Amino acid sequence: MPSSHAVVAARLALRMHAEPALDRAERDYLSGLLKTHDATEGVPVWLDKRAPNWKNSRTGL
Repeated sequence: MPSSHAVVAARLALRMHAEPALDRAERDYLSGLLKTHDATEGVPVWLDKRAPNWKNSRTGL
């Protein structure tokens, strides 16, 4: 079993290198996703309790 120091060091290294890349990927994904008609359709569908009208297209925002 690895020592607790080794585990802490591994987690720290992962956080330092992986988190910035994941943050960038999340930002890129959300900035593209939120420009779709389907993203803007989702909340009103839920609030109005109605069937969605999905289009799989960009709104041009």
